[in-house]
Amino acid sequence: MLDYTILEYGDTFCPAAWVSEGNTVNYHKIYYCLSGSAVYQDSSGVHSLSPGRIYIFPQSRPYQVTHSREGLFHVLWFHADTRLPLVSEFYGQSIVPGDLAQSLLSSLTLAVSKRPEILGALLPVLMKTLNLPGDGIPLHRRTLLLCADYIHGHIHEHITNEDLAQVSGYQKRYLIEIFKEQTGMTPRQYVIHTKFNYARKFLLQGKSVRECAHLIGYSNESDFGRDFKALFAVTPGQFRRQSGLP
Repeated sequence: MLDYTILEYGDTFCPAAWVSEGNTVNYHKIYYCLSGSAVYQDSSGVHSLSPGRIYIFPQSRPYQVTHSREGLFHVLWFHADTRLPLVSEFYGQSIVPGDLAQSLLSSLTLAVSKRPEILGALLPVLMKTLNLPGDGIPLHRRTLLLCADYIHGHIHEHITNEDLAQVSGYQKRYLIEIFKEQTGMTPRQYVIHTKFNYARKFLLQGKSVRECAHLIGYSNESDFGRDFKALFAVTPGQFRRQSGLP
């Protein structure tokens, strides 16, 4: 079973003016629509989000989600770092009333408000009940897992391509090709995105910007703030104020 790190989560009624935009990221957004509707758009096309269906957004692809303005858009949502991609394309599946997936989603809804500490155990079980396409599993699974485990375990350090090549046992040039083919990112981009996924989580835990910078290996708070804004289009303080929306 894949290792899941839940970065953010919520059970949210989105306001009428709500828009969600994402640049290239290495985590999945998982939406279970409860009422209302929204529209997802990326380079592959336009998709409607409707009640009673669960959706997984692909990694490493800029996207935009907009409220359809037809009633409140109520969504149970998770931003999950799975280390390996769950899907390579936009994915949606209907949830059948009374089946195991719906029971797990009910449990996840309760956990969001009552027991968030068990979300990381419940979400992988839910994913295993879905009919995910096989092309979401990378060919070089072991290689990427070795590198991902190393990155997560050394998040406070400076990590180079040479470090990852040594961990994987591949030459640096070939490792870069594997990362670009399977994740859409170079190893360096993957490291940066993983570090800042942690930074987002630390900010929401109430840590100061200086603490967050130090925890992901930055010695300079202003450099951390500059790179955070370049990646997420908001400052760390703005991100904290805007949290709570999918």
